[in-house]
Amino acid sequence: MKISVLILILVSLLVMSSAQASDYYVSTAGSDAWPGTLAQPWRNISKAASSMNPGDTVYIRGGTYFERLMPADNGSEGSPITYTNYPGEAVLVEGNRTTLTKNSGSGMIHISSDKYITISGINVSNSSDAGIAMFRSNNITIDSINITNTTSSAIWASRTENFTIQNVTASYACNSTSGTVQEAFSIQTNTSHFLIQDNILHDIYAAPVGGEGIDVKESLGNGIIRRNTIYNHGNKVGIYIDAYSVDYQQNITVANNTVRDTTGDAYGVSAEASGHLDNVIFSGNTALNVRECFVLPVYASLPGFVISNISIIDFNGSGCIDNQLRISNYNGEIRDIKIQNVSFNGLTPELYFGSIAGQPTASYNISTKWIANDSIWQYWAMTTGGRLNFSERNASISEGQYILISQQTVPASGSYTVSVAVVGILVGGAALIYRKVRKA
Repeated sequence: MKISVLILILVSLLVMSSAQASDYYVSTAGSDAWPGTLAQPWRNISKAASSMNPGDTVYIRGGTYFERLMPADNGSEGSPITYTNYPGEAVLVEGNRTTLTKNSGSGMIHISSDKYITISGINVSNSSDAGIAMFRSNNITIDSINITNTTSSAIWASRTENFTIQNVTASYACNSTSGTVQEAFSIQTNTSHFLIQDNILHDIYAAPVGGEGIDVKESLGNGIIRRNTIYNHGNKVGIYIDAYSVDYQQNITVANNTVRDTTGDAYGVSAEASGHLDNVIFSGNTALNVRECFVLPVYASLPGFVISNISIIDFNGSGCIDNQLRISNYNGEIRDIKIQNVSFNGLTPELYFGSIAGQPTASYNISTKWIANDSIWQYWAMTTGGRLNFSERNASISEGQYILISQQTVPASGSYTVSVAVVGILVGGAALIYRKVRKA
């Protein structure tokens, strides 16, 4: 009996020992024939990737590595596999000797069909596609990485869920001069449950197709984008939420970000290919020295799109060159828009309803609920034929606001009345007439 108990104890100890996490090391002065210890490190990151088990960590010593980092095994809940730099040492994964196909979803750090992987402190440079690519993976953390000079995205994610991107600095992304190159952070097809926080994106090339800062498109949603800073991103959008053709992209919070100093726009939403975007909250964001502070939709969309339940709250804008807020409708449905507590450096807030240059004249059918904290709003419609039609009789417009009526249909009697007082502003040779809206 005692022997049986002793054997059981020994077996249990062996199992526990085999399940313990291990630390491994890689160095440019190492050898893959060595055991991967601190004293005898491996030479290649690929050797470490093929040797890891759940809970293991590989510490990569300082230096430049001309190879891709491609995890080969999965971690597990509570025991991720971790790739990180050795404390205090700078690690660079260099792509100038690796050829990747542009816009193929390939990265110098390439995470495909992996689970519970953490990568931190490993910098990336000169990728001929993406810096980091995530595909069909889950429970991934990307932390404290510098990514520079990528032909396509700095970070590209598709069909991936439960992931975090934080403390990343990305520069000179989307630097191809031809074709489609995606966006600096491209969060796309069927991604969900993501957290993108405390990142800095700057000097993004205005690619022919693509080139936005953070773009969530064709996603299932359920994500948070917060405390990011984006600047000098050319003539594109800093933070862009686009359902594209997805039937229901929803539940995204964009909070406390700053987009500044660019010839492009700061924030925008769309459903470019007849998708449905719902329940997006923009809260506490800032736009400084940009073309337009907020655009809805950013690009002309195909007929049948729906954009609903968009909230713009506690917004601070300054130096918006063209428009502070713009809404343009192209044969779709825009409804339940909430604007509350916005500030534009002491200027009167302007809400512009009008077409994008070169696009068809907008015909609006917008069911809106405006809440503006008693601010006086100017509704602009500079495009001939633009028409604002409040299709819901219970649409809420704060008393005392101004509505342009010379080109637009006002709510019917019984809903609202319009004061006799008018103010004329000459725009493009036409006098635009504003009248105060009073509750009926």
